[in-house]
Amino acid sequence: MPPPPTPGVDMGVEEALLTGMPALPVGSRVARQRLPSGADILAVEVPSARKVRLVAVVGAGYLDEPGERPGLAHLLEHSLFLGSQDSPQPATFAAWVGEQGGRYNAKTNEFVTDYHLSLPPASVQEGLVRLIDLLVCPCLEASTISREIEVIDAEFQARLADPALHRQAVVSRLFEASHPAAHFHAGHRDSLGKDIPLLCEALRGFHNSHYRAERVGLVMLGPESLTSQLKMLEAACAVIPGGAQPINRLRGGRWAPPAYLQWCLPAKQASTVPKLEMLWPLSSFLAEHHAAVLDHALTTLCDGRLAATLQEQAAIADMAATVRPEGTGPALCLTLTLTPRGERCVDRLLATCLSAVRELPSRLVTQRCSYPLISETDLGDYALQLARRLAQPPSTEHSDDGLQCAFDELEACLAPSACRVMEEKQGLDANVEHVPNTLTPFRRVSWPEDRASAGAARLAPRPAPRIALQDYSTPGAVAGSPTVAECLGKHGSFDLWWAGGSGQQDSAWCLGWPAPRRTQQLRLAAWHQHTLALRQAARNAAVTLTLGGDTRGDWLRVQGEPQGLESVASQALAAWAVVTPDSPPGPSQARSLQPRSSQPRVAPAGLLAQRMLAYLEEPFPRHDAQPLDKRILSWSMGWLGPSEYLRASQRLARKASELLDFSWGAVESSHESLSASVAGAPRWLAPQGEDHALMLQIDGPDDTPVSRLLMRLLADAHDSAFFQELRVHQGLGYVAAVRYREADGWPRLGYVVQSPHADIDDLQEAVECFLTQKSMAVARLGEATLARRRDGLRSMQWGPPETPDEAILASWQALRHAVIGTSLSTAMPPKGTALILRPWEAMEHALMGVTPEALEEFAANLFTEAPRQWWYHSPAGNRRF
Repeated sequence: MPPPPTPGVDMGVEEALLTGMPALPVGSRVARQRLPSGADILAVEVPSARKVRLVAVVGAGYLDEPGERPGLAHLLEHSLFLGSQDSPQPATFAAWVGEQGGRYNAKTNEFVTDYHLSLPPASVQEGLVRLIDLLVCPCLEASTISREIEVIDAEFQARLADPALHRQAVVSRLFEASHPAAHFHAGHRDSLGKDIPLLCEALRGFHNSHYRAERVGLVMLGPESLTSQLKMLEAACAVIPGGAQPINRLRGGRWAPPAYLQWCLPAKQASTVPKLEMLWPLSSFLAEHHAAVLDHALTTLCDGRLAATLQEQAAIADMAATVRPEGTGPALCLTLTLTPRGERCVDRLLATCLSAVRELPSRLVTQRCSYPLISETDLGDYALQLARRLAQPPSTEHSDDGLQCAFDELEACLAPSACRVMEEKQGLDANVEHVPNTLTPFRRVSWPEDRASAGAARLAPRPAPRIALQDYSTPGAVAGSPTVAECLGKHGSFDLWWAGGSGQQDSAWCLGWPAPRRTQQLRLAAWHQHTLALRQAARNAAVTLTLGGDTRGDWLRVQGEPQGLESVASQALAAWAVVTPDSPPGPSQARSLQPRSSQPRVAPAGLLAQRMLAYLEEPFPRHDAQPLDKRILSWSMGWLGPSEYLRASQRLARKASELLDFSWGAVESSHESLSASVAGAPRWLAPQGEDHALMLQIDGPDDTPVSRLLMRLLADAHDSAFFQELRVHQGLGYVAAVRYREADGWPRLGYVVQSPHADIDDLQEAVECFLTQKSMAVARLGEATLARRRDGLRSMQWGPPETPDEAILASWQALRHAVIGTSLSTAMPPKGTALILRPWEAMEHALMGVTPEALEEFAANLFTEAPRQWWYHSPAGNRRF
């Protein structure tokens, strides 16, 4: 059962390497080459790409480190950025990447460590040289290593507030005690040891053993031709020495006997959304030889049937499945996000899921293998996943001779008796154990000997939502573009716009309507919950459903096979009607949201600093409400011609008139500046760990392209200097960063610091001193530096779209901005009006007009006149007020 060819891809690359990967933009090509040294290089030519993604991956991870040095692999990952042969000073690499407008990151996984960066095309050749120098020739000096251990320790202490770390700690209790996966690997001050010379010797030994050509893979994804990319990659890899030492890995014996574990976060941690996670270990035979079978099994499990069954009792808010879960090796992992009602019927949910998974192999045998079109492609993630596969490439064996053997093996792996369960709870009150190092509470729960006998308690099966396919007799024949909108006039409650016919692959239909801002977060969460089964069924019909909302109202986008767009859009509207209010409380208030099921609690994720930065994307409540208009903005492109689009819209309009109620209140439409809302009143986060953290938020003066550009330039200019001053020089915390974000297009800066020891007063004083003493000097960019930053922004963010999906979404938002503007009562443009929707051209014009003087003047006004909003976190909560 070989996978289908990816559109536009050179299939000279082994098919197994691309199994399960999304489709690249049309015209893309892929080529792979193994060099005589043993290094593996892969080039991905994407003509529409603005920037270049480089990923270097080393086939050694934290399970390969010496047992007596937990955290050594992670420390080495950090240490490579502390200086190398050609750039011996710490942070030189980071500063260079920042000057190009690029981004970089690294991660240590079980058997792979990856280093990835994004750069403008003009910088890629030098970036390759610097990346290889970083990998091959690190300084690993004792003085810098000693300081970095404190950073590793601070990172570990900060991650103790991250549910992901505790989840991984509980997963380790499912493994045999003799297997490396059962041991601690995050690393901290005590685990790495006090003897710095011995530690440095161990680092050099690990580096010399594994960071060698035979274990290195390098991926480049960008607009350059395959020939050019392969030439650059081959030249860069020429300096990587060979001689990697063999790795003796345990091929089996990871999993202990099946168990049921309940766990919770340690005391004083913020509560999370409870989850029920089920794991079925998969054999290396399936993972290495039959990846296509596993991907088909995943597609079948997530076809909407199981989700519809579980949601019939309003028991789950979300469902996710993967055959490549974090930190377990090959396994089918099914995760349910529980509602309060679901927490009370876990046994029935388990029985239902066990039965559904047990039936998977028989369903695969009787069904035709389907590979639905996946139109949304994250090019950065694409390069990263390919690089990780290079380090552990799957076998190229895909013969039909072994297919029945694969089904038999899969059936054995997915038996109910093979399932391991982790149930996250709000708290545990008896028989509690603790995972060493993280102190994560857990307990073991008894299972029935015959788990299949629990089938009597399972929920009654429900069918997946049906996607009705329309047979359009007169498809559009006009060449169209996702950057054009032609007004077809007003038809019922619909304002119709059309972008012409451009073929099936780019077919899309977008709908937007006004809705109250004050209940939007809760409403969108409920809408996502109620469309879970629909979104799964739609993807199996090669249609992607995207839901969203902002100050202009709520919206949906359906994209993919044209015959299913209308059906998916209609059902998504029906789901939205379920979660909207049903009766007005009074003439001046919007009704409170009453979704069909109770909403889950919001789960924190990531470090405190990451959670704080998320608030930059949430607009403050608006108070200048206007009556809701009954208009629905509709825009279609792709397969439908104007007459078919009109008829389909009329059918959908009748449905919308029955479902959407526009009589229940007011909508807040215009942006309200920070000074007119809550500026000056500190906002405290609920205690979520032992660290102190704060963020200074500064809103831009307006949302024009020029202001957005200048704010982003300031963020890039300040980030490295802020990091150097607060983290490196003052040693205040683990995180010190300046980030640019947008809230409904409104630009914002966030200066965030997280510290395990400094209190709020010290952190605030440090931020204010930086702004007072250094912000203007750092913002004074020379013409050459500014030109380089402009080129970086053009490539990294504000140039033409890289994928069709990005173009459609950007153009849809530009249409909403142009037609709705800041007032929902804007008159309908005359029929035949044509709009060119290319918001990136406005940014390009703004880029060309920015000068060093304009940036300096903007910074002076911003830092002296703009109101400031402080966000605080203290382990003891709000101790000042």
